[in-house]
Amino acid sequence: PLPHVVVIVADDLGWADVGFTGGEIATPHLDRLAAESVILERFYAAPMCSPSRAQLMTSRHAVSMGMTRNVKPRDKAGLPLGIPTLAEAMADAGYETALVGKWHLGHGKPELEPNGRGFASSYGHLRGWIDYQTHFVDGALDWHRNGQPLQEEGYATDLIAQEAQRVIVERSQGQPLFMVVAFNAPHTPLQGPDSTRASGPAQARETYVSMVERLDLRIGDILGSLEERGLAENTVVWFLSDNGGNPKYGGRNAPLRGGKYTCHEGALRVPACVRFPGRLAPTRSEAFIGTVDVAPTVLAWAGGSPLDGAQGQDAGPRLAGKDVGPPPTYLFAVDHAKAQRRAILSPPWKLIREVQGTETVESLYDVVADPYELNDRYRDEPGEVSRLLGLAPW
Repeated sequence: PLPHVVVIVADDLGWADVGFTGGEIATPHLDRLAAESVILERFYAAPMCSPSRAQLMTSRHAVSMGMTRNVKPRDKAGLPLGIPTLAEAMADAGYETALVGKWHLGHGKPELEPNGRGFASSYGHLRGWIDYQTHFVDGALDWHRNGQPLQEEGYATDLIAQEAQRVIVERSQGQPLFMVVAFNAPHTPLQGPDSTRASGPAQARETYVSMVERLDLRIGDILGSLEERGLAENTVVWFLSDNGGNPKYGGRNAPLRGGKYTCHEGALRVPACVRFPGRLAPTRSEAFIGTVDVAPTVLAWAGGSPLDGAQGQDAGPRLAGKDVGPPPTYLFAVDHAKAQRRAILSPPWKLIREVQGTETVESLYDVVADPYELNDRYRDEPGEVSRLLGLAPW
């Protein structure tokens, strides 16, 4: 039978914020999942929320779609219409499709929202962040079921997990399930499950930790539901963070350099693992894999047709430990705080360009030999700089 597929996305979760990467926060449920998975030591996402989700849904680099910043609450556009999505392809392959949690790829018009992009059902919030208890943002309710506003009591992390469990229990018996569970935790606002709100740097970390612990607990509930229904052995579970942690708001990426909104490893290299019982043996993989590779990989496992315009690759062979040639090239782009940042990763080299005002700064790192980006090789490797710039679309 075709496998069920559940993609679990955390929001702004730092490299150092889960146990299976050596972090200090207790995440026993994620650690157990990781122990049964291929742990992706080099999984690359975009530097912030909307671009990363766009890549996940389309297998296209965000910069190639013009998505170099987050979709704002008053924006009238989102993921460009006409670009095929993973949800549409999975539906075409016979899957029941569900989006639970955060969307952040367009709102305000049905065709921009999850139900217009291939998801048969959707639940959660459409914009970038919400109050965890009231589910309001900018003075307006942002909590929906299938595009219709929904007044509901409860902590967002708990509600998202409960809905995911409901989908598992009430799924169509004759169809395989494709579900994206996109938590907003531990993204700001920093609100713990006990209603605490951070009021300073010390409390920011304390509250952030409580948010991650609740996230881990609720992911454990979802995994438990798969086991209780006898589905776990035939379900792909792919866990990832949409980007690195934001040190300003409690996230930690050490020993990686930088964080959210940059093009350093702390923004791009995120906690991730994928479990596929019977197909993937648990291990730690150093293969370079990114958000653009998720859709081609999942579609190959699901017997679906490849997405038109896909720029990622089927990572299944790499996940299985096979040597399938040189690693792919990844593009990163972020426009934030009056700075334009671009990066191109062609392993082992990563070139970063930052433009702020009239100043342009470029740097080059060997992220295999120098994973913490301590040694800028820009002046030493002019050939690599030229090669990478020749691959860059800017």
